[in-house]
Amino acid sequence: MYDALHRGNVDVPRLRQVLASLPMPQAADRRLVLAVDVSHWLRPDAPTSADRRFCHVYGRSGRSSDQLVLGWPYSFVAALESGRTSWCQLLDAVRLGPADDVAEVTAAQVRRVVMDLIEMGGWHFGDRDTATTSTCAGSRSCADSTWNTPSA
Repeated sequence: MYDALHRGNVDVPRLRQVLASLPMPQAADRRLVLAVDVSHWLRPDAPTSADRRFCHVYGRSGRSSDQLVLGWPYSFVAALESGRTSWCQLLDAVRLGPADDVAEVTAAQVRRVVMDLIEMGGWHFGDRDTATTSTCAGSRSCADSTWNTPSA
């Protein structure tokens, strides 16, 4: 990883496969639980940064009202474990562009993560279906679901 960063080029598809090949945390019922979240990297002070969007944020800095702040929305997929922990295993992150549809990008992202998990041995036919949960930053187009993993 550090060599790739030093060269200034990360093979993103390969990195996704490596992440999918690592041992995955599981819920108490041995099910793989994937969480999808769209969060914002706020950059109101970076006027020359490309493709910033107005991101909805809840009251901050002592304010009780919501705001629109310039930044970039990112869609994250992580594997969760059960119990009293905030640890998770990040599997993918995608910066959403101005023309992107959150639901379409997120669906493609989860599909790609699940296929990588299958290809890299993180999920096998006969395992329990993978559960997904999402917040999508208040988007009505995202919902919790059980990912019906493809059958043989």
